[in-house]
Amino acid sequence: MVPKVAGKGSSFKGAALYYLHDKGALSKDRIAFAITENLPTNDPEFAVALMIRTAENQQKIKQRAGTSARGRKLQHPVYTYSLSWAPDEQPTREQMLTAARDSLAALGLQGHETLLIAHNDEPHPHIHIIVNRVHPETGIAAKLDNDHLKLSTWAEAYEKAQGQIRCEQRVENNKRRRNEYVKDQSNDNSAAFHDWRRDRVREQFTRQQDDQKALSAAHRAQRQALFAAKEQRIRLARNQIRADHKHLWVAHFQTEKAQRTHYEFDRRQSAAQLRQFLKTSGKGFFHAERQERSGHLSQAFGDIVRAPERKAALDAAHRKNRTALAAKVARKQRDAFKTINDQYRKDLDELKDRQRTEQRDFSLRQSERSQQAARDIKTNADLPLFRQAQSAKRYADIAENARDITADRTRTARTFAKSARDRKRAGREFEKTAGTAKAAQAPATRQSLTAARYEQIAETKREITRARPRAAKAFGDAAKDRPRAAHDFAKAAGSANSTQASAKESRDTATQRDSATRRKRTADRYQHIAENKQDITAEKEASSSRRSTRQDRALRLHDQFREQAEEITRDTRGRGRELTLPRKPDDPKPR
Repeated sequence: MVPKVAGKGSSFKGAALYYLHDKGALSKDRIAFAITENLPTNDPEFAVALMIRTAENQQKIKQRAGTSARGRKLQHPVYTYSLSWAPDEQPTREQMLTAARDSLAALGLQGHETLLIAHNDEPHPHIHIIVNRVHPETGIAAKLDNDHLKLSTWAEAYEKAQGQIRCEQRVENNKRRRNEYVKDQSNDNSAAFHDWRRDRVREQFTRQQDDQKALSAAHRAQRQALFAAKEQRIRLARNQIRADHKHLWVAHFQTEKAQRTHYEFDRRQSAAQLRQFLKTSGKGFFHAERQERSGHLSQAFGDIVRAPERKAALDAAHRKNRTALAAKVARKQRDAFKTINDQYRKDLDELKDRQRTEQRDFSLRQSERSQQAARDIKTNADLPLFRQAQSAKRYADIAENARDITADRTRTARTFAKSARDRKRAGREFEKTAGTAKAAQAPATRQSLTAARYEQIAETKREITRARPRAAKAFGDAAKDRPRAAHDFAKAAGSANSTQASAKESRDTATQRDSATRRKRTADRYQHIAENKQDITAEKEASSSRRSTRQDRALRLHDQFREQAEEITRDTRGRGRELTLPRKPDDPKPR
């Protein structure tokens, strides 16, 4: 048992025109029987009219029944479905009617106007049911929710009652429907699968159309080539016949020319003879015998008067001869053309037979492909092809992504190499700047140390000079009092020695202080350079994630190096030569 819902409609006349007649005709040969339910007539045509009247008067029926008249007018009052048995089953009329009534009860339509129509145009027995959704007593329209599921459940119960289950899949689906909603689990991505299937069917249809157009074009080209060959043979035959009869036309025109020439000669000769006769005979012509005169005059005037008639007769004879010769040539051409056309028609018939055979074979192949495609769709046999297509698409996407990644890596490597070159160039410039600053600082430091030493020596000399008067005074006093002078001299000498020792100690302290200052300054510079190197190292480690800012960072470091060099230059300016700092790429060239 196979129930199939045709759907809902708006025209009872259209449904009756299809189900109560043969396909594409007004005959009723395929109607096995037609029975009405809940209708006061057994005439199918009149029953359809009553169903139309019931649907149109839905609101009046509701008012008469006392039900609510709210809601929109029903747009699709027609509901049709069919019940089909297996080809090896032969249900009786009563069994078919009983099954139809039971299916109506399963759908909740047992009180509605119904038309049951059985057909015999298929190998399997089947019956069609046309139902009016508007109830004839209440005017309420049947909702028909889940009608497919209800009919499937009823069909399973019907087969169980018959003692033979013919559709195991339906039993399994109904069993699962009792607990959960069943959907197609054959493909996890059903939307993509159905889209792929639709595109594939559309592509197959387009390919079939293209193949059909190509075959039709090839057949048309073959017929045109055959026609062109026939026309070529006709032209060759016409030219050959004309060539064969050319000498006849040449002879005919030569004969006409000779005859016209002879006619013109006779006409001119007769006129010349008459003029000569009149000229030589003179007046004696009128004194001659009448019979003699009439003979000459009659002959002369007869030649002159009959000249047009002779010319017309000559032209008519020429036309007759030309017409006869043209008719002979045309007869020859017709015979030749008839032979060529007969052969062409024979070849064309053979070609059309071959083309019809090719078209039939092509249609059979296309039909087999279409049927196979329909079977594949019905059994989901095209699912492996879909999976293969998806796998191929994924592999193609992976390959494309790999190519993009390779291109990105290549660009990144080029950028990194360029940044490395920029860093090396900045390092060389920094080393050059540091070396120049160091070279400029060393002479200035030596000069500052030498000046400090000279200043200390001068201070010591000044102290000794200031001590000499005291020593002289002490020496004078010593002369007065040698012991005390000796003692004072010794004290002065000791004071001088202590002064020299303190001067030496001052010099040593200044030298140590300058050395400590230089060492501290050098240590600070080395520490700053180390910090810069650490910054450069950190910048190298983080360059992979900040590729776009490497050049800017290198430029900033370059600016820092310039600032440091400028600081060193400012410190050493006045003590030695100034540093020559490296220029940026964008700095203007000095004059």
